Amino acid sequence: AIGYGYDKIKPEYPKTSTMGSTHRWNDLRELAREIMVGLGFLEVITFSLTNERVMYHYMRRRAKPWEDYVPLMHPLTSEHTIVRTHILPKLLELLSHNKHYEMPQRIFEVGDVVVGMRNRLRLACCITHSKANFAEIRSVVQAVMRELNVDWDVEESEDRAFIEGRRANVIVNGKKVGVFGEIHPEVLEKFEIVNPVVGFELDLTDIFDCGYLL
Repeated sequence: AIGYGYDKIKPEYPKTSTMGSTHRWNDLRELAREIMVGLGFLEVITFSLTNERVMYHYMRRRAKPWEDYVPLMHPLTSEHTIVRTHILPKLLELLSHNKHYEMPQRIFEVGDVVVGMRNRLRLACCITHSKANFAEIRSVVQAVMRELNVDWDVEESEDRAFIEGRRANVIVNGKKVGVFGEIHPEVLEKFEIVNPVVGFELDLTDIFDCGYLL
């Protein structure tokens, strides 16, 4: 435009007139951010790339390539070999690098994961301090679901990343959409975290059935 000359460009009205709007995915992301910040959490942004060790081995979980996660064909390092399928392990990894900061630490992230080669929008949070417990994280989940205006229920969870008897699945319309509880001591040991940690992870795509992005 500079080379051609602005003075030579004749303005004209477009043939069609439309009004733009934000994508529902981003509206939901902003709503989740507003809720978590209002509850006193600090937002963090972690890398979308990770590895099987952090995502599954450290979390005491199992998964199959392509069926559960997407591996990279030519990873540059051993630390970035797959696309993340959960946010919670990345938050724990962040906590492990911030042990020197004062307690309590309350962090969250809302972002994309890729499960079964489809994008999902997830919300996860972690709380760590010397007295972190199940009741504390349940109260946070309860507050989040209330602000999202979603009816929900709980059932006993079998997620091995959490302590047995101190873990629960979040159920919406009869479907599991998340999990919360006290992180298992073996997981904390793998991440070299000293203080107890509680956390949750919710699949906002499942809760609001807002589809997925390619």
